[in-house]
This record gives sequence, C-alpha cells and structure tokens, in this order.
Amino acid sequence: MKVKLDLSGELDDQLPDSAVQAWATPDGGNLAQLVSSLPFADRVALTSVNGVMIPPDKRNAYILNDGDEVMMLPPIKGG
Repeated sequence: MKVKLDLSGELDDQLPDSAVQAWATPDGGNLAQLVSSLPFADRVALTSVNGVMIPPDKRNAYILNDGDEVMMLPPIKGG
C-alpha cells in the first residue's frame, strides 16, 4: 500500500519528492513502523494522519490505510 508523506520543517528536504508522494508501506502496517522505517525517524516529534494528531504513544495502535496522508513534524525550536 502507499501513503502520502507531508514533511514539515527540517524534514522537508529529507526525501525525494517522488517518495513523499507515494511512500510504500506493508499492508496492515502501523504508524510506528512507518516512522521507524524512515532515515530521520529520530527527528519526528509529531505525527498526524488525515488531519488527526496521533501522539507517539498511540502510533503502534494506529493502522495505516492505502492513500492515508501522514504529516510529520520535527521538534519546534525558537523563542
């Protein structure tokens, strides 16, 4: 199955545009598996699927579906 990745902040340039548009993930895979499969997994602070925020402790339970839009954000810095 394929999901669309929406990467923000410093994550924005971590993958080629073609990968962001259609990231392949196993059928029945969960959000935690998707995040951990990325080369920048240690920099993903927040995630949402189809506009719904999924906290880190709920990623294992969130099963992805074909066509889902997954947004990822790094930690926010600044003052």
